[in-house]
Amino acid sequence: MKKYLVVAVFVTVLLLPALAGAASQDSIVRFGEDAEVPQGTTVDTNVVVFNGNATVRGRVRENVVVIMGDIYLEQEAVVDGNVVAVGGRVIKSPTARIGGENVSLGAGNFRFMPHMNFSFGRHVGVGSVWRLLSIVFLGCVLYWLLPAPVVKVAGTASADPLKSVLYGLLGYLAVIPLTIMLIITIVGIMALPLLWASVFAGRFLGQVALGLLAGKLIAERLNLSSSGVAHVLLGLLTLGLFTLIPVVGGLMSLFYSLLGFGAVVWTLLAQRAAKKEGGNV
Repeated sequence: MKKYLVVAVFVTVLLLPALAGAASQDSIVRFGEDAEVPQGTTVDTNVVVFNGNATVRGRVRENVVVIMGDIYLEQEAVVDGNVVAVGGRVIKSPTARIGGENVSLGAGNFRFMPHMNFSFGRHVGVGSVWRLLSIVFLGCVLYWLLPAPVVKVAGTASADPLKSVLYGLLGYLAVIPLTIMLIITIVGIMALPLLWASVFAGRFLGQVALGLLAGKLIAERLNLSSSGVAHVLLGLLTLGLFTLIPVVGGLMSLFYSLLGFGAVVWTLLAQRAAKKEGGNV
């Protein structure tokens, strides 16, 4: 319990700048919704948006950062600092001005990664089915190439699901302030792709591990003599179909994302602790 408290306090400290900015009129911080800087207005510090879009028609004296969304810089927009879109695009008018770096890590760069249904099942169509089939195929390929990490993460998730969910929540929360801090320097901006590639890779590994667990459970219940890749195929397909259910699917996809990513984080921390103990012997 003390370890959980220390981690929670650490993440809270990291989030304090963002929370303070959200309460201040000098900055704009949005979670799950769009942000706008109207023409003729000035934001004295940063504009930060997570899972939404940012539209700038006025002036931002520092940085504009959007995670999982797009940035629109209209004709009169002026950003004195950096403009960074992770999992989205920077759409800039020819007359808009950027004083710092213009960095865009578009969603297309991570299209092969799993997409959790945070829209709570409102958008189900051909694109959703194609995305599901792509995840299933790539998940099977990952298990075929690297079965050991998938099995290890699956074991972690099954050992203590609630602990894995907690690690997943803390891990996702920590990514936001880490991204903001990296944007402060040019070197940090160069490290952003590595940070987010690691997050997406961990998220995907966790999802494949959950697919393996679900596939094993289904095979046991149906008395199927399948194993390995077949379990991953069956599990990912089943979990993916559940996430397409309106409302319930969104909640399930959120839970899967936290559980799988948290199991990966917990596994990595446990491995590091084991190596440290081994080195001290």
